[in-house]
Formats: sequence, structure tokens, C-alpha cells
Amino acid sequence: MGRGNRNWMGGVLAIFLVLGAMERGWAQTRSSAVGVVQGWVVDTTGAAVRGVRVRLSRGTYEDAFSSYPLISVGEAVARADGSFSFSAPPGEYTLQLAPPGDQLAPWVAEPVSLRLTSGEPLVTRIVVRTGGVCAIALADDTSQKPLVRARVTIREVGSFTNAITVASGIDGLARVRLLPGSYEIESVLCDGYAYDEQRRAFTLEENETRHVALLLTADVRGVVRDPYGLPVAGARVRIVGAGREEATSDDQGRFEIGWDRQFQFLHARTFCLVAQHDRRNLATTMTISRDSTWLDVPLQACPVLVGRLADPNGQGIAGASAYVTLRVSDWGDTPLSEDVMETGADGRFEIPAVPTNGLCTLRVYAAGHGTKDTVVPIRTPDGVSFDVGTLTLAPANLSVSGRVLDSQGNPLANARISGWGEGQPLKLNTETDAQGRFTIDGVCPGQVNLRIDVDLGDGRHLLIQTLVNAGAVGLEIRSREPYSRVSQER
Repeated sequence: MGRGNRNWMGGVLAIFLVLGAMERGWAQTRSSAVGVVQGWVVDTTGAAVRGVRVRLSRGTYEDAFSSYPLISVGEAVARADGSFSFSAPPGEYTLQLAPPGDQLAPWVAEPVSLRLTSGEPLVTRIVVRTGGVCAIALADDTSQKPLVRARVTIREVGSFTNAITVASGIDGLARVRLLPGSYEIESVLCDGYAYDEQRRAFTLEENETRHVALLLTADVRGVVRDPYGLPVAGARVRIVGAGREEATSDDQGRFEIGWDRQFQFLHARTFCLVAQHDRRNLATTMTISRDSTWLDVPLQACPVLVGRLADPNGQGIAGASAYVTLRVSDWGDTPLSEDVMETGADGRFEIPAVPTNGLCTLRVYAAGHGTKDTVVPIRTPDGVSFDVGTLTLAPANLSVSGRVLDSQGNPLANARISGWGEGQPLKLNTETDAQGRFTIDGVCPGQVNLRIDVDLGDGRHLLIQTLVNAGAVGLEIRSREPYSRVSQER
């Protein structure tokens, strides 16, 4: 073989030697970047426990003010001698028992916080114990029917992180084994039911079984139909007195509204369901009871409520507001919806889907003017009408001013004053200055009720109520006696 061939072979051999050295270096680097956990599962007597599933998660519970989730990096099953092992990159970890799924765990144990390095293997152990069992019975508050697949979240009192979620079985029982301590039920989720959101606390001892009963209220469900009995999609449904929640019917006319009837508004006995479909101008109201769960809601055709707002000179008021309230027993006047209509350039407005079978009131107001309430439909010689005609709003061009004094003639500073009256603007609020003086601008002609609330400190309040004429100046409103509820106007 020639010299050139020998040189070529030597070069190839050198390349392979260099690549081999590099691979060995990379392997050593990868090996040095892995930490090892060697552990054992034992009981409180120190005896090995086999078959226990152990989970290693990234992160720790050491920061009591953080609520980040732990990220699982692997699980292992304890061998016959209770041993297990993990390999993971260096970092902060938590070692704990893995959740047993839908089964009641046979053991509980304190989580172990670890700091893995690439040096010697970290040796630890998990001490398991029987702990206590919390058995939570979940049922319908009306029928007492057990609730299946309800998810209950339990958290240790004072803890921001270690929450445990367990689901109820076919018997409505959610069972969980816990370490001895103080806990609270943080939340309950169950399809078609509402939880009252109150946290229920309980304590648990070793080998104790704690029973907790929770009654959940069913959502109100139903179907919305048109005058021909056909399902209506896109109808807005809400329950007056059951909060601000609003539902929209689906393609089959079905709807569902959460309603906590067990703890919300306990003294009310009657409620009102309102359903509206603006585009088709359909609406209805229904009186329902606290026990209502399924409703068939027939909508009725409604005339469009129309009218015009004008000032005393007959000039239309643009950009004024108009909405309709519904009079409901136990609740008074409540807006039919969250929407407020605005008048056009000529002061005209249209409000669709105002139910004909409810006691409704039209309320209108405008900046720089007062308010006006009109019962609808209005009664005319020809019957009833949803055309309210032209409504005149008085200008809010007057004021009320004066001083607020105590029974000794001393000024009352920082007294909160609120005013109201028929036809008056919605917000007439002010405070007295250091000399007890006040001025309320933007008042309409007529009388104004004044409520004056003075904070005297130490939990004492002075309440004064009086009636004044719009345009009055130099009023002296004096309390006859200290801390009395009597007032007089001078």
C-alpha cells in the first residue's frame, strides 16, 4: 500500500477517535444533568408498604401565598420492600401519594418537598397513615335525590395551594381520605345545580369518619314557545328576584338559569319569570314559586311601545333615555332588561317586546331635564294603547341651597345629602362644606325630599329628613336634638 493510502487511513481513524471522545463527553454531561430520588414507603411503625403509587411533581408547597399547579413528571409503584425511585433534572419537586381515581385512598401522607441536584442520589421516605375520611352526601334540596358526578373541592383551612377535588358516586357520596386537621368545602360543581358558595368548615381526627350533607338547588329549566306552540330560539329569559343572570333559549327553545333558592332571598315567596324576543316582538311574564324547576313558557304577541319626549316648548329631546320596569310582588319595580333605549333626533323612541300581561311602567329621563313615569299600556277612550304620545320633561334649571346645623346651631360638615321627588332628576346628591353649607343644582320645579346623613363618629349617625321647594335659597335645616331623627326647615 502506498504512502498516500496510509495517510488517508490514519486521518479517518483520527476522526473516529475524536467523535468517540465527544460522544463519551456528551453522555457524561447528560448523566451529570440528572438527579435521582431513592425512597421508601413505610407506615408509622416503620414497616414497608408495597403497592402504593407515588407521584413526583415539579414545584413545591413551600410558598404559602402561591397557587400555581404542580406539574407531574412521573409516577412509580412501591416494590415489595416499599422502595421506589425517580430520575429528573435538578430542581424543586414535591413527592406525594398519587390520587387513586374514583376509589377511596387506603392511605394518606404528608407531601415531601425535594431539591434535586446532579450529585449523590437523594434518599427519602414517605410515611403513610390511615388519617380520617370525609363522606359528603350531595342531594337535590327538593326531591332529596342523590346527585351523581358532583365535584367537591376541599382545601385545608389557611392553605392557598393544596386543594383536593373528589366526585360523588351513584349513591351521591363523595368520599375522600385526609390527614387530621381543619378543612373547608370551597366549591361544589354539579351539572344543572347551583351551590350556595358558602364555605363549610370541619375538623377531622385520625381514624374518624366525618359526615357532611349538602343540599343543592336545581337550575330552572324549560322551553319557550311562540303563540302557535313552536319553540322559540334566541329568547331572553330572566327571573326577577333571582339575581342578574339571564339565559338565552337554544334552537329547541330550551333554557336553563342557575338560581340559589336555598339561601337567596329567603323571605320572598313569589318570583316572576320574564321572557322576551325583541325581533319577533314576543314577550310574557309568569309568576313562579321557589320550588319551580321546569317551566313551559308561552310567549304572546306584543305591540311596540312608542312615544316621543319633548321639552315644555314642544322641541324633541334627542339622546334621552327610556326603559320599562315591571312591578313584582315582594320586589317592587324592576327593569325588564339591562338595555336602555335612546331617543332619536326628533325625540322619538320604540321599545319592543313589552309584555301585555305585566304591570309595567315606562321611565324616561334626559340630561338637563327631570324624569317621568307612565303606566303602560295607557288607557284611552278607545281602550288601551302602547302609544304614550308626547311626554314633556321639565327643565332642571333650579337649585336648592342652605346650611345644615345641629341643635346648638353648630354647622355640620361633610353631611351627605340626597334628594328625590316626583319628576325630579334621578341623582340629586351633594355634601356640606366645613360651614355646613350646601347647594344642589339641576333641580326641576316642584318639591324635593332631602335626606341628610351625618357621621358623628364612634358609630353614631344623625339622620334628618325634610321637604323643600325647588329654587329655595338660604335654608337652615337644624336638628332639634342631638342624634335625633327629627328635622325642621327654616
